[in-house]
Amino acid sequence: MIRRHALPFALFFLIFAWRAGNARIGEGWIDPVGRIAAQDEAVYSHAALRMAEAGDWATPFFLDRFFLYKPPLVYWTSGLSAKLAGVGAFQLRLPAILAATLICLLVLHAGGWPAAVATATSLLFFILARRNMTDMLLCLCIVAVYALVKIDPRLERTTTAFLLSMAIGAAVLAKSTGAVIPAAILVAAAAVHRIPVRRVTSVFALATAVALPWFILQYHLHPRWFWSEFVEVELLAWSSSAAPQTTAESAPVFYLKRLWSTDWLLCIAAAAGLWRRPDPVLLAWIVISGGAVAAYGYHNATYLLPLIPALAILGFARIPAFAAIALAVFRLPGLYQPPEPLPTAALIEQRCERGRTNDLILVQTADEFYAPVLPMPRVRYAFPGTGQPPPGYSLDFRSLGVALSTEEFLDFDATRAKYGPRLREWGLPDDRALGTVIAYPTNGHLTRLIQDSPGADFIIRREDSQIVQNAPHEILRDAAGNLLLLSRTAADGPKPSRPCRL
Repeated sequence: MIRRHALPFALFFLIFAWRAGNARIGEGWIDPVGRIAAQDEAVYSHAALRMAEAGDWATPFFLDRFFLYKPPLVYWTSGLSAKLAGVGAFQLRLPAILAATLICLLVLHAGGWPAAVATATSLLFFILARRNMTDMLLCLCIVAVYALVKIDPRLERTTTAFLLSMAIGAAVLAKSTGAVIPAAILVAAAAVHRIPVRRVTSVFALATAVALPWFILQYHLHPRWFWSEFVEVELLAWSSSAAPQTTAESAPVFYLKRLWSTDWLLCIAAAAGLWRRPDPVLLAWIVISGGAVAAYGYHNATYLLPLIPALAILGFARIPAFAAIALAVFRLPGLYQPPEPLPTAALIEQRCERGRTNDLILVQTADEFYAPVLPMPRVRYAFPGTGQPPPGYSLDFRSLGVALSTEEFLDFDATRAKYGPRLREWGLPDDRALGTVIAYPTNGHLTRLIQDSPGADFIIRREDSQIVQNAPHEILRDAAGNLLLLSRTAADGPKPSRPCRL
């Protein structure tokens, strides 16, 4: 069996792995229609690298604060990959590449070569196969549940029940509430194939035993932060219909527009497949995934991912195998397009190469949190306004001192005395998260921040270049006019041991 699958595995792996490390972490669009950047990839990669370097595999951190929005599977897999294979963009993305490859093998088994190639060459699937994000891991769990039920419809083998439990438990650890999809598919399969209730119950019991310990541990270690960030913000606030959106489109318009725009051929083929009396469990997969996407409050193009393999099986399962060649020839060349570059990435990397250990403050740079992924301590961000998302959709970082006003940051000793004890009340081991976000209400406040922080380095967009004319820094410019302000009182250090380009 291994020999039989070796060639398909190699082919699909090559499709996803080819030049997958060329784009920087966080570079390019994960929603090509809405032009939404891959910011989450940078956040997850930062947390994964911190785990790998610090050896704390239990609790993820971002910018020196707990980061408990998502369960840890993506941090564990990409962090372990970096630990074993070295730090690089390809290594961080390797778990997603492997997950996408395995999905295509499962689709090949369930629907044949055309369905597998249609999945691999669907634009959104291809993009997320080459991003260190949670979505492909969840998608693998969903496809695995369908494939296992297809192989053993009544769960007569102990191995099948065990693997189903692992898939559903892993789905919880990949994307928490996203595990509703594979769990509901199993329930639908149980109804179709009349699987005994005790077998399904045993699957869910073992899946719970796999997933629950991490959540119990976090509630035990950091009860206040875990409850506020994971339960109140992630589970309740962002799932509500009032969640802030990137567009004013309704859920059906948002998702149908992106599905059609990224793969119109898949849409047509799937619509035609409905006339061929498809597998009822496959239909349940499509209905459950589509319903979950529509019901969730926040709209995100990546949520469409679990639908793509299902639609590919529906649309391409019964067409001749040679169609896979035509699909590959027609679709593959258009996938390998260079991503939209991060505007200030070159300056960030240049500053990293200098090995400086003083503060680096990025002013509204749209770097998609690329800077914290690189080996630079003391990275901070300055944003106009309050420096926070809408109330209720993140922790109140202002009251914790994670987000500071310009005045508070410039009087850092007094600010530390005020907010340091508060951070420790919330369970943080130190006050390094203090002032990682600086809010400036006007350009005048930003000018003061720069002039009164001669010991800090700054990276500033060309649009704000007029405010640095009297800055007490050495000023470097890139070809686009973005600025790197280097403190004259801080010296360069040794070159970092790990890469300054990821």
